[in-house]
Amino acid sequence: MGGHALVFGASGITGWGTTNALLSDYPTKDAFDRVTALTNRPLSVEDSQWPASSKLNIVSGLDLQGEQAELEKSLREQVPSIETVSHVYFFAYIVNFDPDEEVRINVEILDKAVT
Repeated sequence: MGGHALVFGASGITGWGTTNALLSDYPTKDAFDRVTALTNRPLSVEDSQWPASSKLNIVSGLDLQGEQAELEKSLREQVPSIETVSHVYFFAYIVNFDPDEEVRINVEILDKAVT
């Protein structure tokens, strides 16, 4: 029985590549039964250009800058079998032209995802 990968920031270049690899049976064919791609921006299966796979679930519209309780509620409602998640990949990133603020924002969203 394979694992369940949760990929935050799946629509960005690194998140996209990781999701693509997992759907392409990396590291082994049975490593993952489920791959849940999490994005802030809307993303359809067709637009993603990922290989067709029954493993894939795309969840768009997650707000990592919102309230913790709302994020947790959204994940519980939109990620089938969230309790089976075995691997979490985090590639979400928010740009800010003030370096100190950029660090603060991105540490905050990582903290929310891990929590």
